[in-house]
Amino acid sequence: EMLSRRIPITSDALSKPLPSEAADMTQARLAAIVDSSNDAIVGKDLNSIITSWNASAERIFGYAPEEVIGKSITLLIPPELQSEEDVIIGKIRAGERIHHFATERVCKSGRRIDVSITVSPIRDATGRIVGASKIARDISGQKQAEARRAALMRLTDAIRDLEDPDAIAFAAARVLGETLRISRAGYGVIDTEAETITIERDWNAPGIDSLAGVLRFRDYGSYIEDLKRGRAVVFADAETDPRTAPRAAALKAISAQAVVNLPVTERGRFVALLYLNNATARAWSDAELDFVREAAERTRTATERARVAAALKQREAELRELNEHLERRVEAALAERRILADIVESTDAFILVCDLSLNLLAINRAGADEFEHIYGVRPKTGDDMLALIARLPREQEAMRAVWSRALAGEAFAHVGDFGDPERA
Repeated sequence: EMLSRRIPITSDALSKPLPSEAADMTQARLAAIVDSSNDAIVGKDLNSIITSWNASAERIFGYAPEEVIGKSITLLIPPELQSEEDVIIGKIRAGERIHHFATERVCKSGRRIDVSITVSPIRDATGRIVGASKIARDISGQKQAEARRAALMRLTDAIRDLEDPDAIAFAAARVLGETLRISRAGYGVIDTEAETITIERDWNAPGIDSLAGVLRFRDYGSYIEDLKRGRAVVFADAETDPRTAPRAAALKAISAQAVVNLPVTERGRFVALLYLNNATARAWSDAELDFVREAAERTRTATERARVAAALKQREAELRELNEHLERRVEAALAERRILADIVESTDAFILVCDLSLNLLAINRAGADEFEHIYGVRPKTGDDMLALIARLPREQEAMRAVWSRALAGEAFAHVGDFGDPERA
């Protein structure tokens, strides 16, 4: 009896009708597989009318089966991509399959998602094509992760050569705003005593007004308390967050119903704020928040680098100015010395300077002429005066005595005979 109940699974068997009980079981298994799939599985006829809709289709697109069955599949297609359905139906009619076609579709909420679609023909018992089975996989997370990685690379490239901290902050705000497709992003300077934020410039999506100026945190809720403690403030809907619900209208008025506020601290002090705003309610995923933190850290590093570079440039400018000042003073001193040297050199007075050992440090022309006239040898800077007149011991002694008095600090006038009387 058991053998008679077995159904051999062969190619011949698949081409023949199954016994009723086995067919029901097979149908039940297929239905269970379709219903438990993580992918949206949708059936449609050749006129693009939806004929079946599994649980994942409802989860991904937001429509219950009764809302879409009997309606055109174009309900899910963005206006500019409507022609895709004509191409798909054309290929299905030709018996072709479409494998992993990446595109966009629209959810009930109006949100667009990235999907990978595989479409196969559905045939009736005679083999005639009567419709299509579409499997749609939501690849938004994958696409968004790729976009975030690309954005971080783009941010690094954008701020690498910037030297102005404000320009760096705006470049980061632009990358964050465009990547996350939000309404606004920017940086502001914080005054914790006044509980205000001063915004010079922010990035805004088309149609969104800038917040440039000074804003009071208390006008928009009580979350300033969290920011002062160094905590990030994240809410998906100002109307439901207890910190902002009483002031939700004010936040919505500035296109900030959903917000990410990330405090920036220096030496433990809350000094600045990175803020992201969205005009409508919006959830912030953990992956998105990680992306924001990474972008903020790269921006902080670049800003610190720019500040250090600016300080070094300022210091270099100050040193350059100091050097130029010193050079001018040295030039002035040298010019003064040249004038004095010219005066000393041109005078007929006997002028010489020596050290404690009576080595000549300087001597003018008149002095050299007179020395040569008196002692018979012409001196020059660096000579030992006593050595020059070694052959005149009496004159050596007289010279030593006179110069000893002068080098001891005595000011005096000396009149006497010098040199060899025969040369007078």
